[in-house]
Order: sequence, then structure tokens, then C-alpha cells
Amino acid sequence: MPRDIRSRRAATGLVLLVLALSAAACGGGSSSSSSGGDDLPAVPAKDFVDETGKKAVTVEAVDNNFDPQYVTVSKGTTITFTNVGRNPHNVVPVEQGAFTPIPTEKFAPGASGTVTLSTPGTYAYYCTLHGSSTRGMAGRIVVER
Repeated sequence: MPRDIRSRRAATGLVLLVLALSAAACGGGSSSSSSGGDDLPAVPAKDFVDETGKKAVTVEAVDNNFDPQYVTVSKGTTITFTNVGRNPHNVVPVEQGAFTPIPTEKFAPGASGTVTLSTPGTYAYYCTLHGSSTRGMAGRIVVER
């Protein structure tokens, strides 16, 4: 077989291999509806504030963190996010659709917004103005059965 044909076949094979690897990297891994993202850093259980058994819990947005940052609640608990800081914030779930976000225009200093979580799981959230899904102003709520 002539050299130029072998070179073209090798190049075509390489292109197909790269495309296959790219497709595998983009797809494949799906996260559950309440996981809040599988690529989040691990948080030790001791860092979660246990608020199970309460019907209502408050998480404060302080410049620039959530307090408590990690909380465990019972299903059906209403979580009230209150902006006690000087800056506007928002509360956005890491996994789109996990809960209704609290937008910046409704979460100015002094404002509050509520979220009620009835499905057990982990709900990661963050402020898009002062953090990302993995660092900065971010938190998690674990809903127990």
C-alpha cells in the first residue's frame, strides 16, 4: 500500500479516536435530580449544622458567605434565606431546576426568600455574584427522609 494512503488512514483513525474520546468526555455521566453536582468537593459530616425536626430554618447571606454554610434538614422544611449583609446576593441551585432560584433583584440587603425542599437528597447552591458552584459563597442543604 502506498505511503500517502497509509498516512491518510492513520490520520483518519486518529481523528475518529479524538472524536470518540471527546464525545465520551462530554456525555455519559449524569447526576441525580437532587445531587447538586457530582464534582463538588467533599464536605465532612461534622461541618453540617443539624436542623432536622424543625419546620423552618434560616440561612443568612453575609458578605460574602452563607451562615450556616452546610445544613441538614428534614423533608418539607422551609429554608428562609435572609440577606443580612451590605451587598446584593442571589441563591442559585448548582443543578438547574433543583429549586426555584432567589434572584438578585429580590435579594437586596434586608430581603428574604424561601425554599421548601420535600425530596431527600443534597442540594448545592451558590451566589453567582460572589462565588461559584465549588468555591466562594456556596453552600449545601441535605434533606433527610
